[in-house]
Amino acid sequence: MGVVPIVLVILAMKIPIFGLLWLVWWAGRAPEVEGPAEEPVPDRRPLPPLPPLPRRPRRRGPHGGTAARPTPGARQRTEPHAAAAALSRAAAGSETGET
Repeated sequence: MGVVPIVLVILAMKIPIFGLLWLVWWAGRAPEVEGPAEEPVPDRRPLPPLPPLPRRPRRRGPHGGTAARPTPGARQRTEPHAAAAALSRAAAGSETGET
């Protein structure tokens, strides 16, 4: 009575072994070669090429020609403030010896 269970276990163990051998054979075989595929016919004509990107502004300094002067901003004044002008005149007068 002890031989029958051992034989059944041996036979049962053959199933996963054959399955493993089949898996290795299936994974290792050469892929199937297909004929040349037909190119699909486009439904519409291709899009036109994109326009070129805008050019960058010229570099300032020695590489881009003469350096451009910055434009005066809204808070910049071309004339000095009246109080600052009076102080500079008083300082200039004290240097020359005027009182």
